[in-house]
Amino acid sequence: MKRLLAIGLLLATVISCRDPLFDSLPRYMREHGRTLPSSGGTSGGTSPKDSTLTPSPEEPPAPPDPSVYVTAFHYTDTENWETDSLGAAELLFFKDEELLLRLPVDTPPDPERHRIWDGQLWTDATDGFVTRVFRNGEEAFRFDGQEQLRGFLVKNGEVHTLGQRPGRDGLCYRINGREVFSSAKGTVLGSPSDPEWESGALTPDGDEVYYTYKDDGNYFVMQGSKYHLAVSERGADAFYDFRVKDGEVLQAYRKGNVYYLKSGERELALNASGSLVISCKLVPFGADVVLRGVSRISSTDFLFWYFDTSIPGVRNRISGKSARSGLVLQEDGWLFADAAADGSIGRLLLSGEKVDMPKGEYYLATPQCLFYKDGHYAAALSGRAGSKPTVVYDGKALAYSFNGYFTSVKLQ
Repeated sequence: MKRLLAIGLLLATVISCRDPLFDSLPRYMREHGRTLPSSGGTSGGTSPKDSTLTPSPEEPPAPPDPSVYVTAFHYTDTENWETDSLGAAELLFFKDEELLLRLPVDTPPDPERHRIWDGQLWTDATDGFVTRVFRNGEEAFRFDGQEQLRGFLVKNGEVHTLGQRPGRDGLCYRINGREVFSSAKGTVLGSPSDPEWESGALTPDGDEVYYTYKDDGNYFVMQGSKYHLAVSERGADAFYDFRVKDGEVLQAYRKGNVYYLKSGERELALNASGSLVISCKLVPFGADVVLRGVSRISSTDFLFWYFDTSIPGVRNRISGKSARSGLVLQEDGWLFADAAADGSIGRLLLSGEKVDMPKGEYYLATPQCLFYKDGHYAAALSGRAGSKPTVVYDGKALAYSFNGYFTSVKLQ
């Protein structure tokens, strides 16, 4: 690790690309028709030595504006999705204003059973006996048994999944549906609902893929099918998260009222006294992995803060009205949606600056409805009381017409 940062931020109480499986041509070259430059020769019989003209280097083309990819659950026009006991829903998948896919989903619909990856829509469904994984509505593979995918990753043309079986039936790590490792009683640590970790409970690190599960009072950090590290729960009062960066295991835990971030053999104590820390986990941050959390000051005052280990004390604070507020942080900036207890969004902040919102009443339906990466941002705002569902992104806005709510957004 180049450095350790401790960041306190959010997640609270309950809280196109052709598929790399089938195309090896680099995506940027596919999308923009670029080829390798020709070595070429000289014209008119003039040799490079004789030429008095020195060609100026060409300016690289500006990258294109990213497209908005968004998913939503849609109900029939006669249903009030905010108050009614709802029937069947459809999953909608848009690229900008264009509706790419309309798919039936189980009742009740589950936002954690679909995800946007590299401009493609991946979904999964189970009938209790077989689990099927689909790419853009077409079955990619299936396997026996019922699993909820807690981790999903497309890497080097292969689909990695980490599935939790119901009850205490354990977990299974698979590649393209083939079982690589399973535990009969283990519980996956990590969630597919975290917007910072695109792959959910799976952590890619170089050529390897890691994940963590708990079983019989021990936490096991796995490298594919191999045991990488075992940690007893007796080593702390509470363990919150494990991730791997550059082959080094990072741990987030609490002893008494002191919170710790451990990297390898180095242990950093964080002074979070004077407030109730209700969320604590590791998130990627540029080339590093950092610790974030959220503190409850009162029923209407929540503090999102972070530490920088190079400067003593708290470097930044963001005040929110409730634990339903959302924040996505990256090394070069952040996007914050301040929500009341009922989920209504009062303001959007981009690295401290206010973002214009459409008039009306809006809320965030899931954590994945916020996006920030490489200076680009998006917030998928589901409308209430007649307000149209709208995506606010990079200083623009896209309004949609459907009866339901957004479930995720990405700019790619």
